[in-house]
Amino acid sequence: MAMSEDKNRAAAKLDPALLQRTRKQQENLGAGLRKMFDSVVEEGVPDAFADLLDRLEQGESERAVDKDDSNE
Repeated sequence: MAMSEDKNRAAAKLDPALLQRTRKQQENLGAGLRKMFDSVVEEGVPDAFADLLDRLEQGESERAVDKDDSNE
């Protein structure tokens, strides 16, 4: 008998109450992860990082203008 068949038979014999508890634990874990992710998203971007992004965008804009000027 293959190992995967053994695992399938073992899974079929699992206690329904155990499966229900496991599902509930997974749901609780998922809810906790979503809550943590949402709190991180709500923190916003630190000012120093936002300034850095602005400078990078400004540099890209300047390079785009320089490229357009050289094509004319």
